[in-house]
Amino acid sequence: QGGKDGHEVARTWSNNGDGEGTNYLGLQLMLIRDMLSGRKEWTRYIEALYDLSTGSARTPANATRWQEGVRVATRALKAEVSPGSVAAQPVAPVQKLGVVAQ
Repeated sequence: QGGKDGHEVARTWSNNGDGEGTNYLGLQLMLIRDMLSGRKEWTRYIEALYDLSTGSARTPANATRWQEGVRVATRALKAEVSPGSVAAQPVAPVQKLGVVAQ
């Protein structure tokens, strides 16, 4: 019984669909993006908030700062894909590629 249930895992690794998850998967993906691109913007930001060797926030305020970023990003994404938004409209495959049909 020591394992985490699915809801607890979702809250840890994702935004939980409502911005209240910690989205540590997103955090790791940003670190990988920096590593692959040779850039360091996200790495510097995340290292300021978290000790990457332990995965722990450096301070409670840093954990709160990350969580607020997850909330803001979730709200922005939901606004982009809400019914009626341009991003939510069905797009033909050629339009996705920027090809104009003649």
